[in-house]
Amino acid sequence: MNQKKYNTVGNRNDRICRELLAKELLNEKITHVIDVAEDSYFWKEDIDLICVNDNAKNRFVTIEVKVDGYKPVNGRKYIFCETISNSNKYLISSGREGLGNLFVSKSDYMLYYFIYSDSYLIVDTKELQEFVKANMEKYNVKAANTLGYNGHTLYSSYGLLVPVEDVLKKLNAKIIHSRYRFQDFVNKETKIENATDA
Repeated sequence: MNQKKYNTVGNRNDRICRELLAKELLNEKITHVIDVAEDSYFWKEDIDLICVNDNAKNRFVTIEVKVDGYKPVNGRKYIFCETISNSNKYLISSGREGLGNLFVSKSDYMLYYFIYSDSYLIVDTKELQEFVKANMEKYNVKAANTLGYNGHTLYSSYGLLVPVEDVLKKLNAKIIHSRYRFQDFVNKETKIENATDA
């Protein structure tokens, strides 16, 4: 079953976040931002956005976007580094399928957008992959269930909760405060939906 058909709230937040970032990331260096999340080729590569810089040696930079709607816990912010995306596929294939997006992403950067603070963490994907592999024993494993229409669990995803402060201290990463508010984009879309329904 295609996730796009039953995870409507998550998909909406992902889409809105990509729209916000397409505006946010434009600057004097990045001339175009292309949303490729719905393209089957890039979907398999776990790439959501392509940033184009016509004047750079590396003209194209690819980004995987993760939307984080959780508030800090005891003053600490974490990112969910998915190691298993689909527990059913992972078990049936003896680990050949169902690996988490962190390990299968071919993006240049992972971008975690924090809805509640309108800021985002951007980190080199290869560095994060290597860091997580080297520190799997250090961080807590968490499960996230994907529910079907009937509310039953279709499968579980697993990953590590990695403190943002560890990523900032040990990797080529930074937090940037967005010029835009996520909620403004949600309000705009809701207004359009309401006008269409009327």
